[in-house]
Parts: sequence; structure tokens; C-alpha cells
Amino acid sequence: MNISCKNKVLAIALLALLLLLPCPSANAYMLYENPQRIIISAPADNYKTSSAQVSILGACDWTQPLYMNGQSVSCTEHGFFSVYVNLQPGENQFTFTQGENSRSITINRSGSGSGGSGSGGAFSWDNVKFYDTALWGEVKSNNITHRAQADKSQNLLNALAKGTASRIIGECGDYYCLADRSFIYKNNVRLLDMAAIPAVNQITSITVTPRTAQNCTEINFKAQINALYKAELTGDQVRFTLYDSANACQPVYADNPLFSDIQAVAAENGVVQYVFNLKSGAHPNGYYVEYRDGYIVLGLKQPPQLTDNAEQPLAGAVILLDAGHGGSDGGASGPPASAGPLEKNINLVITNYAKAYLESQGATVIMTRTDDSESGLAARVSQILETKPDLSISIHSNSIAETADYGNIRGLRTYYSYPFSLNAASFITQRVSQYAGLNQTTPQLSNLALTRIENTLAILLENAFISNPDDYEMMIQSEYQQRFGEAVGQAAAEYLLSLAQNESSVYAVSTMGQAVSTDPANRPITVYLDGQPLQFDVQPTIQNGSTLVPLRAIFEALEAQVNWNNDTKDLVAVKPAADIRLYLALNSPELQITEAGQTRAVSLPAAATIIDGRVLVPLRAISEGFGCDVSWEAAERSVVIRTLED
Repeated sequence: MNISCKNKVLAIALLALLLLLPCPSANAYMLYENPQRIIISAPADNYKTSSAQVSILGACDWTQPLYMNGQSVSCTEHGFFSVYVNLQPGENQFTFTQGENSRSITINRSGSGSGGSGSGGAFSWDNVKFYDTALWGEVKSNNITHRAQADKSQNLLNALAKGTASRIIGECGDYYCLADRSFIYKNNVRLLDMAAIPAVNQITSITVTPRTAQNCTEINFKAQINALYKAELTGDQVRFTLYDSANACQPVYADNPLFSDIQAVAAENGVVQYVFNLKSGAHPNGYYVEYRDGYIVLGLKQPPQLTDNAEQPLAGAVILLDAGHGGSDGGASGPPASAGPLEKNINLVITNYAKAYLESQGATVIMTRTDDSESGLAARVSQILETKPDLSISIHSNSIAETADYGNIRGLRTYYSYPFSLNAASFITQRVSQYAGLNQTTPQLSNLALTRIENTLAILLENAFISNPDDYEMMIQSEYQQRFGEAVGQAAAEYLLSLAQNESSVYAVSTMGQAVSTDPANRPITVYLDGQPLQFDVQPTIQNGSTLVPLRAIFEALEAQVNWNNDTKDLVAVKPAADIRLYLALNSPELQITEAGQTRAVSLPAAATIIDGRVLVPLRAISEGFGCDVSWEAAERSVVIRTLED
């Protein structure tokens, strides 16, 4: 049946509407017309294989019976079919007929093998060529696969961040062997100038800062190079190993929700390991490593912090949903090929239903795409790395190679890459199977870009097999799409709530390594200047909403000269480089600021005062008086000061 140009436009508009809006009809299907012809979507004509069997997938006029080489072929309600055929060596021809319509396909079988060319020889250290003189290399992109062996096994080490620098001690085929005797593809590495590499990477400071917006705690290692690393999350510890490095400082750390102390452990051959002892009941929800301005930053993702809202229990949670493929990337095609809905269409409708459910529960949902636009794989990965959500779920439709039996492989599959995501994968798979009425499966370990992410719990759901005629018949039904999408939303919600319910409102915190039990609202105040915590011999205190700190410590940190007159109980502080002078008297309600010869007065919520024999001054007014930006991180009870440059 020919479709006019006008009708094509209307059909496209209707398909777009179906992708974005829930469909009220339980029996409705995505836009698909009877092709009134025979379509062979896989394999391609003149397909070559060494397999003894192959599947032929297609669609036909659903009002007529279908035959292959004179034998009846079973079809679904809408004419979708697959046939698993035996192949003889040489040329095999299969002819499908329906009334006056016919379609033939030729498949060529070479040799007498059972299919597949094998995975090559097993990895052996005997095949590794070690260099007499090591090279140095830098990882060119983010989230790069890092392996224990020079092969394509699914057991991965932590993915490496862009900029990771390492000695290269050898090679094996397409892989470089790094300083920790791990392997990475050569094309992911840029070789470095050896002259620019120090003999030993000295770690000269270690500080801890909150990243409240993403619900993370960051540990900052001041370093000379962006050293190769390994991160391990265990039951009660986090272990962070740096290679070709040495510890040259005492860790200085602030109060945080996750760990009570940091221990530096030196090992042989230029390896240093930092052990973070987790507080009772604390558990990171993932981690990340980034390199920023001379610092190696280890970020620990905290479990979601949910508000106590019975009507919107997920308020406070951030979930990223990825509707696989889009735009010119249609993903896998089903039995009718491009004549029917593609994987990208099915994925988006399902994902929109999951989004609607999660938002109804109060969650913030980030989408990699909201329409039939194209978002490349690298862009999707970057979005997860940047936003650091509490949970990342990528929704796809599965497909397999032609050498498998399409008719016997169907149903839900779930994939993950790292052990700490297994609990999430198992829980969500079980719940989705239950709520959507699907088969129960076991999550599978896989090296996928969208699950090879460690800063969150990342899983990928293949809702069903688009290469299976019965699954495809089900997948294009609006009732199934809504049921599956809402099942994903409900399962994700329950899992995040289970994490949050494990968090106690009262926990042990530490200040300079001394653990105390306290309510979070009364935790000690931490002050950061350009990312570094300041140390005070008298704890900061809050009066009238203003943070007060010992005067000499804050002025020295801001590189200002201060003179306190004990007789008149006032001070003068100057910063000659900025031509700024501050005057402050004890118990005075204002601060005088002279800049470039002009004097102005600033009202103070709390005046300078004496506590335990020490003079404490208002932190914000002093810092802003010297041109700094000041913010209060209420969740972490910390003051963040940033020096501003012209």
C-alpha cells in the first residue's frame, strides 16, 4: 500500500506523540501498518557464516499464511516470524511465499565448523614483552577500560580517568602493561616526555572537603603527577592506592559522614596506600577519581539524603535515566526492520513512563534524551560522570547474533560492571520481573560503557529481545511499555528507599581523628580556604547566625598583617598588596573597611568577642572585607572561602 507524502507527515507526527505521551488504551500498539509484503530483516542476503545453523527474522502480511520452501511458518498476531534453519556447506537458498508474494534469501556456509572463530589463545605472562627502560603514558579519555590481563574478559579493574599518568613497563599485543602490571589498550594512551616526570610523585598534603550539591565527600591529594591509582570499597574500609608515589605529609582531615580517619601505608616499589576506616553504618555508594589543578581528587558518593515527606518519599534523590540510542542511531531493528518501531522508539516510551513514576514520588530525574534526538555514547557517559546521580539506569531492547536461535531467546536481561552495583542490579531485576510479570533472570557482568561507571550505582536493563518475534509483539504494545516503565520506576524507588532507611540520623563524627558521638546538627564547624581546611586552637562558634573564629588564625590564613591592641581592645589588619585596611573593636556592631583611600562601615550580626580567653572575630565580614567569596554549606556545617582574582 502506497502512503502519500501528507500521510507520511501525519504518521511521523503521530509516532512522536506516542513517544512522549502515555497511551490510555491497554490494547493500543505503536504505529505499525500491515506491510502486505514479506520482509527479511536478518540476515542480509548473501550472508556468510561458518555456523551450521542460523536464524532468519522477518515480518509479513498478517492476514495470510506464510511458507518457507513450501513448509508452513508460524507467525505472531502481527505477522512477525523467525526460523532457525540448518545450513549445508556452500550456498543455501530459502524462499518465503504468501499468495503471489515471494522473497528469497541466500546464505553461504563456509567449511563445516559449528560457528564462531574462537577467542584466541589464553593470556600468558610469557607473552608479555617487558621493556628494559620504562616509558610513561597518559590516559587520553575518561572511563577507560583497565584489565588484569591482556584479553577481553569481563572481569575489569577500576576504569581510569582522563589524565591518569603511569609508567609503561611492557606490552602484550594491542595492550600496554602499566606500573601495577595491569593492561590498557595502546590507542587509549598518549606517550609522555620522560624529562617532565619526577623520580617520585610526592603527596605533600591531604585534605577533605564536602561536595554538597552531589552528596559527595572529596579527599584531595596534592601531587606532582596524576598518578595511576586503584580504589577498593570493602565492608568497613576504603583503600586508595597510588603508584610511583610516596607520602610526604600527615593527613589533615575534617569532619565528614563516611570515615573516621585516614592511615597512610607505604609499600615497596614506590607504592603508597591510604586506608579510610568507615564509621559504623556508613557505606559509600560509589567513588570517582578526578584530576584538578595539581590535586588527585578521590570522591566518595554518599547514600541518598531523602527528606521526610510521606507524599513524596524520594524528594532529595537524583536518578539518571538513559533511553538507549536516538536520532540517526536507531539501535536494533525488529522483524519488520525500518517498517516498524525501532529500538530507539521503544526505549524512549518506556523511559518516559519510568521518569513519570519517579517524579511522582518526588525524585529529580535527569534524562540523557527526552525526544528522538541523538546523544552519543561518550556524551551520555560524561553526563553521568558530571552529575553523579544516586542511581543510573540505561534502558534498552536486546538483540543477538543471527547464529543464535531467535525463537528460544527472549525476556529481561540486566547488566552491571562492578561488584558494588550487583545488589542494585539484583534488587531492581527481581522487582521489575515481579511488577512487569516477566521471567526472573540473574544480572550479568559485562564491560559496557554505561555500566563501567563507579561514581554511582549503574545498571543497564534490556527489557526484552527485539530479535524474538513474540517479545517484539509484546514490546510494541502500549500496555507493556507502561507496565515495564512503571515497574522500573517502582523498583528504583524501593531500592533507594532501602538505602536511605539504613542511614542513622545520629552517627560518629571525627575532628582531627578523635571520634565522638554527636547529633549532626551539633557537629563541629569546618572552615575551608580555597579547598584547604583551616586549623584553629579554639573551635569556631556561631552567634546570631554568624561564625566566629580566632582572630590571628584567620588573618594569617588570608595573608593579612594584624595588630591587636590589648589596652584599647581593638585591631587593625592590613593587606598591602590589595590596599585594604580593616578596623574592628571588641563588642562593636560594625567593621570599618578602607580600600583605595575610601572608608565604609559594615554592620555585623555578631560582634567580636572573647571566649575562653581568646578573641574571636566574625569570619564572613573579615573574609569579604578582604575581597573573598564566602558561602555556608549547611548540610556539612562548613564555611567555604574562595579568594577572588581580577
